[in-house]
Amino acid sequence: FTSSPLSSSFAASDASSSVSPPSAPRSSSPSPPRDTPPPRPNPRTSPLFVTWETTSPSARDFSSSYSPPRLRGCIGTLTPRRLRGALDEYALLAGVRDARFPPVASLPELRALACKVSLLAGYERAADWRDWDADVHGVTIEFEDPGADDGIRGGGAHRQPRSFGATYLPGVIREQGWSKEEAMESLARKAGFEGAVTEDVRRAMRVTRYRSSVARATYAEYEARISPSDAANDATSA
Repeated sequence: FTSSPLSSSFAASDASSSVSPPSAPRSSSPSPPRDTPPPRPNPRTSPLFVTWETTSPSARDFSSSYSPPRLRGCIGTLTPRRLRGALDEYALLAGVRDARFPPVASLPELRALACKVSLLAGYERAADWRDWDADVHGVTIEFEDPGADDGIRGGGAHRQPRSFGATYLPGVIREQGWSKEEAMESLARKAGFEGAVTEDVRRAMRVTRYRSSVARATYAEYEARISPSDAANDATSA
């Protein structure tokens, strides 16, 4: 990863970016109990992701049947950023720059969305590719193409090894119901790796686990917190 904005899906344009999460100590203890609060993030600078979600119809109409929130956009960075400014920047980017979705372009749609901010903390270098808990951690992988040296051994031209990297935020792997092997394969594909994800490839992965503090608000909750003049300005700018 770089300091540039990154979609949570790591689309093809992002797949070649090198993953460089904040320096992480090597894990020396088992995962914390699942009800342990995540480490408190730095209140001024932090890696972050901003996610837009559709709200359940039941949030607006109690006669409607429940449907879970659906992703509408998610962009962030693993590089610590000053939260003053970065929150506004990534909220806008997640709403209009996630290549998987058309931009959020109307106030009525905005009013039907919820915004979720994830501040990432507690980075630890995993002991191996299995050393994480899907109920607790987000996971980042980094590795080089294991076939990059084949040309040298076979007498061919040297080529620079290609680096791969991708992440899933806390909760994503659990929601998908993946095993650890399936999660590693999905992360490798997400990073753009097209080869077989063998045990040798998994052993070569440098895995960082982390946790997050999450805050979420619907548009109605946002309106309730701001002054009438701010709300009028938002409606005018929209």
